[in-house]
Amino acid sequence: MNMRQEFRISAFISWYLHLDVLNYLEHSTFGIRPPNF
Repeated sequence: MNMRQEFRISAFISWYLHLDVLNYLEHSTFGIRPPNF
């Protein structure tokens, strides 16, 4: 696996996690913000 593919995969993972955190914040009923990742 070359560096370019590895970068694309890690970028996709970070993008997916970012979406997951935003989704969590939107549907969260708590007033407490989760810690920054």
